[in-house]
Amino acid sequence: MARVKKLSVTVGTAEMARLLGVSSRRLNQLVDEGILFKEGRGAFPVTTNIKAFIEFKVRTAVDQAAPSAAEKVNERKEQILARKLARDERELITLDEALGVLDEMTGNFLTCLSGLPARLVRKNLKERRRIEKILDGERDRLSGNFAKREQALRTGVSASEVDGEDDT
Repeated sequence: MARVKKLSVTVGTAEMARLLGVSSRRLNQLVDEGILFKEGRGAFPVTTNIKAFIEFKVRTAVDQAAPSAAEKVNERKEQILARKLARDERELITLDEALGVLDEMTGNFLTCLSGLPARLVRKNLKERRRIEKILDGERDRLSGNFAKREQALRTGVSASEVDGEDDT
């Protein structure tokens, strides 16, 4: 059976530093900061100081892991600044701007389709009506698709999810 060395109730500076895994200088800093305790010149109570050191290390780890309120404010300011820069550099536009452009482009496209029959067929009225009927159907289909895409952008839903709503 291995012999286990029994710890003294108090130990010297070098032994306490060794037990805690710190230098003698750091041990004295911890005493000066009120984290560790001395009972006299070079006399450190072992159990009290080990417990105090563990609590100190846990507190330090928790404090370092949790961002402070100032860090959260700074992070938010950085996000706002990054968005402003992206907008200034035209890498980012508002949803209203995007939808305005989409509305203008789709309106122009659908208007262009409306004028095609007259441009394609001038004399044959029957053929012109046939082409108008075909284009009316396509205009309605495209108009519905454009409206679905706009709805997807406004709601933050993917276009495929909006398309899937018609299937049910």
